[in-house]
Amino acid sequence: MIEWTGKTTNGKTIGTMIAEDPHDLFSKLDAWVRNDSTPNYFDRDLIVEFLEKKDPKFARLNKDIEQADYYDDDELEEKLFEDQTNLIYETIDQLDDDEVLELIEFAGEAFINDIEEC
Repeated sequence: MIEWTGKTTNGKTIGTMIAEDPHDLFSKLDAWVRNDSTPNYFDRDLIVEFLEKKDPKFARLNKDIEQADYYDDDELEEKLFEDQTNLIYETIDQLDDDEVLELIEFAGEAFINDIEEC
């Protein structure tokens, strides 16, 4: 079990979350924001930057997305964005616990006050 305490960069206190493991913590932080209708907790560009080190497919997808945007191909851009989203979650599922904690700290939009094993 992990106990996480933090607040957002704008000072809004998230409070404490209890998670089974780092993967569960990532999911809870990701879901908390979507359910709260606030901006994403995680900076997508930072997630991609972090995961590019794990899987070179991210760099290629980024180039393809930028090219689709340049040519105003909204349909292709949307499809590539969805592909990238799926790859993000698939890759995160393959990370070990320490890598997920590193990702949370790297791409999270909050100051992590405390993460400890329960």
